[in-house]
Amino acid sequence: MLSNRLRNFIAEKLDMPPETLAAGNRLQHDFGLDGADAAKFMASFGEAFGVDMSEFVLTDYFGRESAGCLPAAESHTPQHR
Repeated sequence: MLSNRLRNFIAEKLDMPPETLAAGNRLQHDFGLDGADAAKFMASFGEAFGVDMSEFVLTDYFGRESAGCLPAAESHTPQHR
């Protein structure tokens, strides 16, 4: 069960409608939260819910900042002249 307070917090931080969130959603896998964005989110979570985050190891749960969409390497096919 996802409490209304937590649902509203997540929705506000991720800029999405609260009704789209479900208890099974995962911040990294379902919403792409990584790196600095994840660190900021978790710090806000700690403050909002009174959780001591001093021993929370971000990299145990989130990946590094995504490089975004990188173009695929171009195929260099030799051209005959």
